[in-house]
Amino acid sequence: MLGARKQKPLSVIDDQEKQRRLEAASDAEASLRIEGLFISEKDKALSDKWINGEITDEEVEQIIESSR
Repeated sequence: MLGARKQKPLSVIDDQEKQRRLEAASDAEASLRIEGLFISEKDKALSDKWINGEITDEEVEQIIESSR
């Protein structure tokens, strides 16, 4: 396929890392709610991809930076 980008293989995260990510995302969402803010569906989907190990920390940062 011309123009197709090869996606680098992701390292599999273990259950402990997945739980850590889930707790971090939940804490961040709770902090937003305390301030009267709510996470968008787009940001929730991004968070879910990160929690499930589908994207890396660096990729999350790049996506956030590019959307500013």
